[in-house]
Amino acid sequence: MVVSVVAHGRAIPLLWQTLEHPSASVSASVSIALLEKADQLLAGFGAITLLADRAFPCDELIAWFNGRSRWSYVMRLRGDTEIHGTAAPLGCQVRRLHLRRGECRGFRNVRLWADGSQSVNLVLAHPTGLPVEEPWFLISNLAPDLDRVWSYEKRFCCEQLYRDQKSGVLHLTGSGLREPRRIDRLLLVVAIAVLAGSLQGYALSLAGLRRQVDPHWKRGMSFLRIALAAL
Repeated sequence: MVVSVVAHGRAIPLLWQTLEHPSASVSASVSIALLEKADQLLAGFGAITLLADRAFPCDELIAWFNGRSRWSYVMRLRGDTEIHGTAAPLGCQVRRLHLRRGECRGFRNVRLWADGSQSVNLVLAHPTGLPVEEPWFLISNLAPDLDRVWSYEKRFCCEQLYRDQKSGVLHLTGSGLREPRRIDRLLLVVAIAVLAGSLQGYALSLAGLRRQVDPHWKRGMSFLRIALAAL
Protein backbone atom coordinates (compact mmCIF):
# COMPACT_ATOMS: atom_id res chain seq x y z
CA MET A 1 0.00 0.00 0.00
CA VAL A 2 1.29 3.46 -0.91
CA VAL A 3 0.11 6.88 0.27
CA SER A 4 1.13 9.53 -2.25
CA VAL A 5 0.78 13.30 -2.49
CA VAL A 6 -0.49 14.67 -5.81
CA ALA A 7 1.39 17.77 -6.96
CA HIS A 8 1.37 19.32 -10.44
CA GLY A 9 -0.38 16.29 -11.88
CA ARG A 10 2.12 13.87 -10.40
CA ALA A 11 1.89 11.41 -7.49
CA ILE A 12 4.89 11.54 -5.15
CA PRO A 13 5.22 8.64 -2.64
CA LEU A 14 4.92 9.74 0.99
CA LEU A 15 4.36 6.53 2.97
CA TRP A 16 4.17 2.85 2.06
CA GLN A 17 3.98 -0.64 3.48
CA THR A 18 4.60 -3.84 1.56
CA LEU A 19 1.99 -6.52 2.27
CA GLU A 20 2.62 -10.22 1.83
CA HIS A 21 -0.74 -11.51 0.65
CA PRO A 22 -2.36 -12.24 -2.73
CA SER A 23 -5.48 -10.09 -2.32
CA ALA A 24 -5.75 -6.54 -3.67
CA SER A 25 -7.84 -5.57 -0.63
CA VAL A 26 -6.11 -3.79 2.24
CA SER A 27 -7.17 -4.24 5.86
CA ALA A 28 -8.56 -1.19 7.63
CA SER A 29 -5.87 -1.42 10.31
CA VAL A 30 -3.08 -1.02 7.72
CA SER A 31 -4.84 1.87 5.96
CA ILE A 32 -5.59 3.69 9.22
CA ALA A 33 -2.04 3.24 10.55
CA LEU A 34 -0.61 4.88 7.42
CA LEU A 35 -3.18 7.68 7.55
CA GLU A 36 -2.27 8.35 11.19
CA LYS A 37 1.36 8.76 10.13
CA ALA A 38 0.33 10.97 7.21
CA ASP A 39 -1.71 13.12 9.60
CA GLN A 40 1.44 13.75 11.64
CA LEU A 41 3.73 14.37 8.65
CA LEU A 42 1.24 16.81 7.09
CA ALA A 43 0.43 18.62 10.34
CA GLY A 44 1.56 21.96 8.91
CA PHE A 45 -0.77 21.76 5.92
CA GLY A 46 -4.44 22.68 5.58
CA ALA A 47 -7.26 20.60 4.16
CA ILE A 48 -6.39 17.07 2.99
CA THR A 49 -8.52 14.86 0.74
CA LEU A 50 -7.96 11.11 0.54
CA LEU A 51 -8.59 9.63 -2.92
CA ALA A 52 -8.96 5.85 -2.82
CA ASP A 53 -10.03 3.09 -5.17
CA ARG A 54 -12.55 0.27 -4.68
CA ALA A 55 -10.30 -1.86 -2.46
CA PHE A 56 -10.43 0.59 0.45
CA PRO A 57 -13.97 1.65 1.53
CA CYS A 58 -15.00 -0.08 4.75
CA ASP A 59 -16.82 0.77 7.97
CA GLU A 60 -13.66 1.30 10.05
CA LEU A 61 -11.93 3.55 7.51
CA ILE A 62 -14.96 5.79 7.01
CA ALA A 63 -15.41 6.08 10.78
CA TRP A 64 -11.78 7.26 11.08
CA PHE A 65 -12.70 10.56 9.39
CA ASN A 66 -15.28 11.46 12.05
CA GLY A 67 -14.02 14.36 14.14
CA ARG A 68 -11.10 15.11 11.79
CA SER A 69 -12.25 18.41 10.35
CA ARG A 70 -9.33 18.96 7.95
CA TRP A 71 -9.64 15.49 6.43
CA SER A 72 -12.11 14.59 3.70
CA TYR A 73 -12.33 11.63 1.36
CA VAL A 74 -13.52 10.63 -2.09
CA MET A 75 -13.54 6.85 -2.50
CA ARG A 76 -14.89 4.63 -5.23
CA LEU A 77 -17.33 1.85 -4.35
CA ARG A 78 -17.55 -1.62 -5.82
CA GLY A 79 -20.63 -2.07 -7.98
CA ASP A 80 -22.01 -4.80 -5.69
CA THR A 81 -22.02 -2.55 -2.59
CA GLU A 82 -25.48 -2.45 -1.01
CA ILE A 83 -26.93 1.01 -0.37
CA HIS A 84 -30.06 2.43 1.30
CA GLY A 85 -31.64 5.87 1.57
CA THR A 86 -32.45 8.67 -0.86
CA ALA A 87 -30.79 6.92 -3.80
CA ALA A 88 -32.45 3.55 -3.08
CA PRO A 89 -35.34 3.67 -0.56
CA LEU A 90 -35.82 -0.12 -0.68
CA GLY A 91 -32.10 -0.89 -0.82
CA CYS A 92 -30.15 -2.30 -3.75
CA GLN A 93 -26.67 -2.79 -5.12
CA VAL A 94 -25.25 0.55 -6.23
CA ARG A 95 -24.73 -0.74 -9.79
CA ARG A 96 -28.52 -0.91 -10.14
CA LEU A 97 -28.59 2.89 -10.32
CA HIS A 98 -28.36 3.47 -14.06
CA LEU A 99 -26.69 6.49 -15.57
CA ARG A 100 -26.08 7.48 -19.17
CA ARG A 101 -22.57 8.31 -20.29
CA GLY A 102 -21.75 11.96 -19.66
CA GLU A 103 -24.20 12.28 -16.75
CA CYS A 104 -23.58 12.93 -13.05
CA ARG A 105 -25.98 12.68 -10.09
CA GLY A 106 -25.51 13.27 -6.38
CA PHE A 107 -27.31 11.97 -3.28
CA ARG A 108 -26.98 12.94 0.37
CA ASN A 109 -27.12 10.71 3.43
CA VAL A 110 -26.90 7.35 1.67
CA ARG A 111 -26.38 4.39 4.02
CA LEU A 112 -23.87 1.72 3.09
CA TRP A 113 -23.90 -2.06 3.33
CA ALA A 114 -26.64 -4.37 4.53
CA ASP A 115 -26.70 -2.92 8.05
CA GLY A 116 -26.59 0.72 6.90
CA SER A 117 -23.74 1.28 9.33
CA GLN A 118 -22.27 4.37 7.63
CA SER A 119 -24.00 7.40 6.16
CA VAL A 120 -22.18 9.11 3.28
CA ASN A 121 -22.81 11.31 0.27
CA LEU A 122 -22.90 9.48 -3.05
CA VAL A 123 -21.95 10.73 -6.51
CA LEU A 124 -22.65 8.72 -9.65
CA ALA A 125 -20.68 9.75 -12.72
CA HIS A 126 -20.20 8.11 -16.12
CA PRO A 127 -17.29 10.03 -17.68
CA THR A 128 -17.00 10.42 -21.43
CA GLY A 129 -13.72 9.70 -23.16
CA LEU A 130 -12.80 6.85 -20.80
CA PRO A 131 -13.04 3.13 -21.69
CA VAL A 132 -15.20 2.27 -18.66
CA GLU A 133 -18.45 0.34 -18.99
CA GLU A 134 -19.58 0.95 -15.42
CA PRO A 135 -20.13 4.43 -13.93
CA TRP A 136 -18.00 5.66 -11.06
CA PHE A 137 -19.76 5.20 -7.71
CA LEU A 138 -18.05 7.74 -5.46
CA ILE A 139 -18.66 8.29 -1.74
CA SER A 140 -17.53 11.35 0.18
CA ASN A 141 -18.05 13.41 3.32
CA LEU A 142 -18.13 16.49 1.08
CA ALA A 143 -21.01 17.86 -0.99
CA PRO A 144 -22.14 15.33 -3.65
CA ASP A 145 -21.47 17.41 -6.73
CA LEU A 146 -19.32 17.43 -9.86
CA ASP A 147 -16.29 18.67 -7.91
CA ARG A 148 -16.00 15.20 -6.36
CA VAL A 149 -15.55 13.73 -9.85
CA TRP A 150 -12.76 16.20 -10.68
CA SER A 151 -11.14 15.39 -7.33
CA TYR A 152 -11.27 11.64 -7.87
CA GLU A 153 -9.78 12.01 -11.35
CA LYS A 154 -6.51 13.05 -9.67
CA ARG A 155 -6.20 9.54 -8.24
CA PHE A 156 -5.13 8.36 -11.68
CA CYS A 157 -1.86 10.24 -11.19
CA CYS A 158 -0.95 7.15 -9.14
CA GLU A 159 -1.28 4.98 -12.23
CA GLN A 160 1.55 6.94 -13.88
CA LEU A 161 3.65 6.42 -10.76
CA TYR A 162 3.01 2.67 -10.83
CA ARG A 163 4.01 2.48 -14.50
CA ASP A 164 7.26 4.33 -13.87
CA GLN A 165 8.03 2.16 -10.85
CA LYS A 166 7.17 -1.26 -12.25
CA SER A 167 8.25 -1.22 -15.87
CA GLY A 168 8.37 2.23 -17.41
CA VAL A 169 11.48 3.74 -15.80
CA LEU A 170 12.60 2.08 -12.58
CA HIS A 171 11.77 -1.57 -13.42
CA LEU A 172 10.92 -2.70 -9.88
CA THR A 173 9.46 -5.93 -11.22
CA GLY A 174 12.98 -6.96 -12.22
CA SER A 175 14.43 -6.56 -8.73
CA GLY A 176 13.64 -10.16 -7.76
CA LEU A 177 12.88 -9.10 -4.18
CA ARG A 178 10.13 -10.93 -2.29
CA GLU A 179 10.75 -10.09 1.38
CA PRO A 180 8.54 -7.13 2.47
CA ARG A 181 11.21 -5.34 4.53
CA ARG A 182 13.72 -5.40 1.69
CA ILE A 183 11.06 -4.15 -0.73
CA ASP A 184 10.20 -1.31 1.67
CA ARG A 185 13.87 -0.25 1.77
CA LEU A 186 14.05 -0.33 -2.02
CA LEU A 187 10.88 1.78 -2.19
CA LEU A 188 12.59 4.40 -0.02
CA VAL A 189 15.33 4.76 -2.64
CA VAL A 190 12.69 4.84 -5.38
CA ALA A 191 10.68 7.53 -3.56
CA ILE A 192 13.76 9.75 -3.28
CA ALA A 193 14.54 9.20 -6.97
CA VAL A 194 10.96 9.98 -8.01
CA LEU A 195 10.91 13.18 -5.93
CA ALA A 196 14.30 14.40 -7.16
CA GLY A 197 13.56 13.52 -10.78
CA SER A 198 10.09 15.05 -10.74
CA LEU A 199 11.39 18.29 -9.26
CA GLN A 200 14.11 18.46 -11.90
CA GLY A 201 11.64 17.74 -14.71
CA TYR A 202 9.27 20.38 -13.36
CA ALA A 203 12.11 22.91 -13.19
CA LEU A 204 13.03 22.18 -16.82
CA SER A 205 9.41 22.73 -17.84
CA LEU A 206 9.22 26.03 -15.98
CA ALA A 207 12.45 27.14 -17.67
CA GLY A 208 10.93 26.47 -21.11
CA LEU A 209 13.36 23.63 -21.85
CA ARG A 210 10.87 20.75 -21.92
CA ARG A 211 10.58 20.55 -25.71
CA GLN A 212 14.30 19.88 -26.02
CA VAL A 213 13.55 16.35 -24.79
CA ASP A 214 9.74 16.10 -25.22
CA PRO A 215 8.60 17.12 -28.72
CA HIS A 216 4.86 17.18 -27.91
CA TRP A 217 3.09 20.55 -27.97
CA LYS A 218 1.61 19.63 -24.62
CA ARG A 219 3.59 17.66 -22.07
CA GLY A 220 3.56 14.04 -23.21
CA MET A 221 6.12 12.70 -20.73
CA SER A 222 6.08 12.57 -16.96
CA PHE A 223 8.33 15.05 -15.15
CA LEU A 224 10.48 12.09 -14.10
CA ARG A 225 10.96 10.98 -17.71
CA ILE A 226 11.75 14.56 -18.77
CA ALA A 227 14.49 14.75 -16.14
CA LEU A 228 16.00 11.42 -17.18
CA ALA A 229 15.88 12.33 -20.87
CA ALA A 230 17.73 15.56 -20.13
CA LEU A 231 20.66 13.79 -18.46
